[in-house]
Amino acid sequence: MARNVSSVTLSLLLLCLAIMLQGCSGGTMFPVTYWPLEPTGSTHPIGNSGSEFEDFSIPSAPYLHLGMDIMGNPAPKGPFVIVTSTGYVTLTTYGSNSTQNGIIISTSDSREYTYWHLDYNSIQQSVRDADAKAWGALSAGSKVARLHIWPSCQFHHLHYQIRKFLVSMTLLLVDPIWTVTPRNDTSDPVIEGVYFTEGGTNTELPTDSNGRPVLTGKVDIVAQAYDTQFGNYRTGVQSIWYVVIKPLLGKYSPVVQRGEVMDLEFPNNSLVNLIYRNSTPFVSNSDYCGTKKAYYVVTNVDDLGNITESGCWDTTAHPNGVYKVGVAAMDASGNTGQYWTTVVISN
Repeated sequence: MARNVSSVTLSLLLLCLAIMLQGCSGGTMFPVTYWPLEPTGSTHPIGNSGSEFEDFSIPSAPYLHLGMDIMGNPAPKGPFVIVTSTGYVTLTTYGSNSTQNGIIISTSDSREYTYWHLDYNSIQQSVRDADAKAWGALSAGSKVARLHIWPSCQFHHLHYQIRKFLVSMTLLLVDPIWTVTPRNDTSDPVIEGVYFTEGGTNTELPTDSNGRPVLTGKVDIVAQAYDTQFGNYRTGVQSIWYVVIKPLLGKYSPVVQRGEVMDLEFPNNSLVNLIYRNSTPFVSNSDYCGTKKAYYVVTNVDDLGNITESGCWDTTAHPNGVYKVGVAAMDASGNTGQYWTTVVISN
């Protein structure tokens, strides 16, 4: 059951995360722009966010979503996709029946902006001309195309993705939600449940006669959470972390960890099963028709952003007794949600 704690404790939680998230917008590497879909000065519902659990590939294999899906109406009467930064054009098309038509805008300072799922018939002639010309460019504010009809559940959307190639030859990606304005999201992330398992497994630890989990040794904290951004579609959360509090002493343990790295650089797809649980009874799932379950392994990511299966909460660092465990999540607009439960450490 979710429980409230003092405002002082919550302030400490938020302070810890605020320190972690400094610089999340990418600064001058990814300048703030308007939205890439008409009307560009308004927010649009987000269907999928960056780095959340996805399982749409063929053959099926989980992966991390590399951009955000901005929902909109399709052609012939839908809104136009709008270029957000001036750059050189690469157009990829597969014909009028394909959902996989898109454009990449490459800027002079090594940024790339990807706009995907375009309606073939509404691609503007200026786009085609720029693609056909060596180093052909489009200016910010140019119309590109309308959206293609999405075949599943009216999920018509623009996949918008941005990245930057650094001098070190590394690739820097960012969830585009950090770079668009306005961003007046007022909905809080929701944490539906928190579970305690033996470290590195899906084996839930037993409860006592009062229903409190009894914890021993190294423990994983698994949290089911989601967010909604400017609409009713469920997306992933931007950051998620936990704290441990010893109520009788009025103190909290210095255990503050993120469960998902969403600041600047995206995790590699090979880490998807370390960030998320995806087997019984914690089966993460996502599809275009409303299913959205994400079970974050909060303890597999430390406060430095290191993602490892060896991550855990080592309960032997605490004396035996009753504790409160809080899991909190934050979105890109600074909204927070929290969930509190009571556990018993018995080593």
